[in-house]
Amino acid sequence: RNPVEKLLSVYKVTQDPRAVDPEQYPSRSDFVEKKSWPEFLDLVASSRPNYLGLLNPFNVGCDPCTYNYDAVVKMETFQEDVRFILTKSDLSWLAPSHKNIHGSNSLSSLNLTNLFSNTSSITISKIISKYEKDFQLCGYEDTLHQLQNLLHQESSES
Repeated sequence: RNPVEKLLSVYKVTQDPRAVDPEQYPSRSDFVEKKSWPEFLDLVASSRPNYLGLLNPFNVGCDPCTYNYDAVVKMETFQEDVRFILTKSDLSWLAPSHKNIHGSNSLSSLNLTNLFSNTSSITISKIISKYEKDFQLCGYEDTLHQLQNLLHQESSES
C-alpha cells in the first residue's frame, strides 16, 4: 500500500472515536484526541519506533531481503491480485477472506501538494526518510519523487 495512503487511512481512524474499540485501546488517548493532519504527520515523523503501533515502515517487518515472497498483493488491485493467486493455486473456488474497502485511492500530484501544503519541510523530510524503502520496494516511486519535489520546492522558496 502506498505509504501516504496508509498514513491517511490511519489518520482518518484516529479522527473518528467510533472506529476505535475502547476495550482494546483504553489508555490510548492519541486515538480520541483529535489532531490536525500536519500535527499527525509530525508525530509519525518524530515517533520512534512507530506512532500508535500502526505505522511501522513495511520493510521493517516484511523485509524482502529476509523473506522470499512468491507474490505481492497491492491494495489498489487487491481483489484481482488475490483472485489471480487463488486461481494459480487451484483454489479459485475460495472467496478472499478480506474485502478491500480502501478502493483505488491513487494520489495525484495535486492531491499530494494539497495534503502536505501545511506540513513543515522537516516533517516531510522525516516522512521521506522513514518510508523511502517502502515507496521503492512497493512500486510507489512516483509518490516518493513528488514528495521529494515538494521538499525541494519548499527549500527553494525559503
